[in-house]
Amino acid sequence: MSWIQRYQLRLYFHNSIWILPALSIPVALISVSLLTRYERAVGSQADVSVETARAIMSTVAASTFTLVVLVASAVLVAVQLASAQLTPRLIALIYRNPYRKVAFSVFVLTFTFAVGVLVRIEDTVPKLASYAAAYGFLFDLALFFLFIDSMGKTLRPSSAARSVGLAAREVIRAVYPSRLNEDSKPQPIKAIEGKQPRIVLNIVDGAVLAFDLKVC
Repeated sequence: MSWIQRYQLRLYFHNSIWILPALSIPVALISVSLLTRYERAVGSQADVSVETARAIMSTVAASTFTLVVLVASAVLVAVQLASAQLTPRLIALIYRNPYRKVAFSVFVLTFTFAVGVLVRIEDTVPKLASYAAAYGFLFDLALFFLFIDSMGKTLRPSSAARSVGLAAREVIRAVYPSRLNEDSKPQPIKAIEGKQPRIVLNIVDGAVLAFDLKVC
């Protein structure tokens, strides 16, 4: 894999919000399968009727799916407002936020886990898995309130300017990792001395985001 392919792959993962939620689906399915198998092996079951457990798990799954839809709608609204009122360059910063990625992933994980528990309720009710899904939904409610609060504050001009400033500092630290001391003097770059200039042709339109210094 070339440098540009590795860079494009890393940038795609960094700017995508769907990867963690997609990975949380198999994680939830594997977790509920292992947990229910363990409970059947040890004979653990909840002290509620099968009908009550199915009603609770159905409510948890439906409510969590509603949270997933609301979160996706909130992200789309934030993208539209940011691109229309501020600048389209903020769209990448909205998708890069790790807290939103984690919150979205937790919602999808809880929904998948609750559906997995629901289909495994037969003659008995798995105790640990049912409690995990129910209390996980309560945790999702608190996380949803925090998500909405964070999303609303992100649309303020001051918050947008702060996000751009923090991103700019990360770029500066990546380009200039060593701080300039008062005693040390900057030395001119000698890496490209004696080399003939050349033109790099590209058939794809776009902007230059990065380049490999080793091949220059």
